[in-house]
Amino acid sequence: MDLSLVRSITADLRVESFIGIRTTETDRVRGMSTAPNNGVFLRHCYSIISKHSLIGRGTCIASAEPVKDGADWKNKEIVAKFSYIPKTRTPKGVVQANIVKKAGDRKEDIWVLNRLPEVFHYESLVPTADDVQTLLSAYFTAKSSDVYEDRVLQVMVMTEQFPITELTTSETLISVVRDVFNCYRWLYETAGIVHQDIGLNNIMFRRNDGHIHGVLVDYDLVLDFQKRDFGLNSKNRTGTRPYMALDLLDTPPMAHQYRHDLESLFYILAVLATGYKNGPLKDWCDAEEEEDSTALYDTKFTFISEPWLLPIIKPFHKLQDILQTMGDMFRQGYHARGNAKLAAVRALRRSQPIPEFDEATLGGYVDFDGFGEVLSLPLE
Repeated sequence: MDLSLVRSITADLRVESFIGIRTTETDRVRGMSTAPNNGVFLRHCYSIISKHSLIGRGTCIASAEPVKDGADWKNKEIVAKFSYIPKTRTPKGVVQANIVKKAGDRKEDIWVLNRLPEVFHYESLVPTADDVQTLLSAYFTAKSSDVYEDRVLQVMVMTEQFPITELTTSETLISVVRDVFNCYRWLYETAGIVHQDIGLNNIMFRRNDGHIHGVLVDYDLVLDFQKRDFGLNSKNRTGTRPYMALDLLDTPPMAHQYRHDLESLFYILAVLATGYKNGPLKDWCDAEEEEDSTALYDTKFTFISEPWLLPIIKPFHKLQDILQTMGDMFRQGYHARGNAKLAAVRALRRSQPIPEFDEATLGGYVDFDGFGEVLSLPLE
């Protein structure tokens, strides 16, 4: 692949783009071409997502169409994703290929394939001597005693999914969230991985034969807990900050557990049901920097600690009971942990055994079965 294109897309791209809104002005991807190492020639039409980041480490997703040697992709709506991942991490294309293989091994797991991205091609590009990654590594190594986390460019070609911000009814939104939850649970219980990045951009949907299916995307931060392949620098928080669980916003953040991703799923539902960037939780959506973590922690602590009645907008009014019950679940769990800490201090003071508390489920209040039951509540 021509690295000059990659530099143009990932190092110099600074167009304004939000999830689900196609960039129409100053779209520097339009008309560019990519030639992956499988011989298919792709032309890019418009950028879909460009995540602002340190120059040379951002992510760009662009629509694409095969114009040469791409017969197998001709009738597919496809996108190309360009992103930099740490060199030590298992390439996400490999991760997703392993997941797809796992789902195809047993007939009872075939349903999962409809909840996963369909990936046609992936490759990694090792930086050259004059590439931006090489220059960044040299710069930060000279400036700091910390070891710089070298990165490689990953390119993935896959079917285009659609953002859940395009859903406008309680029925379709909760159906997509249920699909994603079931996929997430399968990944944890059957494939042995924790996704670790449940955010608005990573929950999408596809239309298939007139049906809408929720799709869980972006496996950049997955943790293979069976192999103990954490793959992340311990200094990093895991997740998308606006939807990050309370524990992960704390300092230092707690080790990532599956209940944290369920909490993120709850926050996503709450944000969308109350009007997204026009609702009372709009400030969460803008909290993307590390320095925002403390303020966001304080805001979410109040949100999760106190009873409330969410001002849900009309299109999603049927989700009121589900959201209130889900909020109660996390509230009771965090309160139970606070009480357990008080009981532990009391026991120490009296030289008594410290009572056990199940941190993984917040004392049994937050687990897969309970969360699934709440998602299955009737819409009222």
